[in-house]
Amino acid sequence: MTTDYLANTTFSAPSYRWLLKILGLAIAYFMAGKLSYFSTIPPGYDSAIWPPAGVALAGVLIYGYRVWPGILLGAFLLNGLIPELTGLNLDMLTSVLVTLVISIGSSLQAIVGTYLVKRYAGFPNGLKHEKDVLLFFFYGGLLATLINSTLSVSMLLATGRTSAENFLANWLTWWSGDVLGVMIFTPLALVWMLQGSEAWHNRRLVITLPILFMFALTATAVFYEAQASNKRIKLEFDQQVATLNDEFNAGFYRNINALIAIKSYYAASDIVSREKFKIFTKLLLDNFQGIQALSWDPLIRNSEREVFEKNVQKAGHLACRNIDLIG
Repeated sequence: MTTDYLANTTFSAPSYRWLLKILGLAIAYFMAGKLSYFSTIPPGYDSAIWPPAGVALAGVLIYGYRVWPGILLGAFLLNGLIPELTGLNLDMLTSVLVTLVISIGSSLQAIVGTYLVKRYAGFPNGLKHEKDVLLFFFYGGLLATLINSTLSVSMLLATGRTSAENFLANWLTWWSGDVLGVMIFTPLALVWMLQGSEAWHNRRLVITLPILFMFALTATAVFYEAQASNKRIKLEFDQQVATLNDEFNAGFYRNINALIAIKSYYAASDIVSREKFKIFTKLLLDNFQGIQALSWDPLIRNSEREVFEKNVQKAGHLACRNIDLIG
């Protein structure tokens, strides 16, 4: 009886193989995502080509729907490590939620893409005919990839990671990156991983070499464009900083000159009354926006205080302020 119980509670060989497939798909998804950083478009997290989308679709096509947790795990680990998605200035719970939604979108996209390809593109087949190829890329690429781009970018918008003005551009970049990932890396994965299909095995080099060349060419073009874009952004930033610095210095020295004018006025006058100070500084306050207030602070000896206060009260002022007294 004990032996039967242990036999029923241990994992069978097929269960181990299923878990290994899930872990393998998670690792493949993660590594493909790292590879995509060569085609990342600055300054955000969008990628011109997103290989994990192709790896995910191929994984479900080859191993079946049960391996979808591997996509979820790989996407969660990958997106959780992208700084733009997990900024330290954002709440950790929100970051986890965003990562989870993106991961779910990746898994759902691969599942739906697999269903559409099997249902409407007649997969599995060797994709030798133009119709089969077009249907495969339409349902697995153009159509299925609408899922993750819509879910993920909408989540980024809802959590303030992207603005409404940039929603369409981010969505289009995300969608096109997934489409290219499917078109490039799904056939590449199928030709090497699909077992028992001579139609695929006999065309390995014919399919692999052009695909790798196209990916390398695209990644190189995006990389150099990213470098040029970074230089343009830095140049624009430096120009703006220089302009602001010049404006600040000019405004600072204008305000200093206004204070120097007041100093000269005091030096050239024996007595500067409240009324004269008000008349003199009115023009300065009207024309120098950087000066918010100018204070009239007469120096009154202690022996002169009583007379001064009476004169101020006769002028209609209720209190004496900003008066420096000396003994």
